[in-house]
Order: sequence, then C-alpha cells, then structure tokens
Amino acid sequence: MIKNIIFDLGEVLFKGIKDTGLALQEKHKIEDLYNHELGWARAKHPLLIPLVEEFFLGKVTEDEYIQDVLNQYPQIGQKKDLKEQIRRNFIEIEGTRETWI
Repeated sequence: MIKNIIFDLGEVLFKGIKDTGLALQEKHKIEDLYNHELGWARAKHPLLIPLVEEFFLGKVTEDEYIQDVLNQYPQIGQKKDLKEQIRRNFIEIEGTRETWI
C-alpha cells in the first residue's frame, strides 16, 4: 500500500542545491560564464551543468553527474568531498512536511 508520494524534493521539500552551487562558485572563484572548450554557457552556478537535467530525470547516476561537474570544474576537489558538501547543505524547508502529513 502506498502511503506517500514525493514528486519533487529539490527546492520543494529540501533546499540547498542553489546555495551549495553559489557557495562553490564563490569559494573556488569560478567566474568564467562560458566554457570555450565545451562550448556552453554556465547557468547560475557550477552544479547547473548541462548534465543536471539528465540527473534530475534519473537518466544518469549521481556519480556520473558529480564526475561531470568535477571534469568541468576540477578546482572544486574530490568526488567524496563534493557529495558531502551537497548533502550537508540540503535543509528541509520548514512547514513543508506538515502540509503533507
């Protein structure tokens, strides 16, 4: 028996990807809005790479997505550290849980 369906977590039940990306951008001084080698403009911050849509749709794994972020922004560091930073910054949006219970 299905008791709950969560249709969207990011910026609905949890917030954090925007703030995490902006913090990474500031910490690592990522300013280039156009990656000449890859030929695309970055939208807002380094976590919003083109592959993010595929990740959100479940077409690539978290590891594939994280690796692509690090391939494009190696100054961010190691995969394990980036995963931990993303998870640490996800915070439940106050009041959201109560509306679904």
